[in-house]
Amino acid sequence: ALLEDACGASFARSLFLESPERDVLIVHARELAAYAEEIAEEVAGLRGFREVRFEGAQRFVRKLIAVELHERDGAAALGRDDVVAISGGAKGIGAECALHIGRVFGSKLALLGRSEAGGDAEVTRNLERFRSAGIEYVYIAADVTSAESCERAIREAEARLGAITAVVHAAGRNVPARVESLTAESARETLRVKMEGARNLADALRAAPKLWVA
Repeated sequence: ALLEDACGASFARSLFLESPERDVLIVHARELAAYAEEIAEEVAGLRGFREVRFEGAQRFVRKLIAVELHERDGAAALGRDDVVAISGGAKGIGAECALHIGRVFGSKLALLGRSEAGGDAEVTRNLERFRSAGIEYVYIAADVTSAESCERAIREAEARLGAITAVVHAAGRNVPARVESLTAESARETLRVKMEGARNLADALRAAPKLWVA
């Protein structure tokens, strides 16, 4: 994968994880043609997986290392006066993030999800977890890929909780598939939830949020 400020690296990484017998090289550079010789050398010596970036005369190799997390100094990003809209906030990773935000920061939560309240067992269980934790929240059934549905949900959330001050866009299409089985349509549908959903959420807000996580 030769990338000029593109976003195809994640796809190439997934390809190697699914097929480790393949040799996969990812090269980042602003002007790939300027590094033709360096890229040829990378290809010639490639065994397995490698991800490199060229900047000027420097070569960087991407490596994952374990780091120790420390408590953040200074004021918290969120607080009790904040209202956080969380798409996909009643299921999966979105629900876990929402619970953490509610417990740690005490923020009010506007949880958006495609399922009707009471119509999904996982949603029902998670909403009970919010109640048991004493978190102030509303759950609103909405489809973030629909501008009209998104607008309605945000207006309802603001009417019940106050102005949205932060957004976590956790909604997604979780249909695992190997690379060789992907189709253009399935890729579009997966991206649509993230891309159109983000745009619709942004358009529905009356003011720019102080925190946006997607």
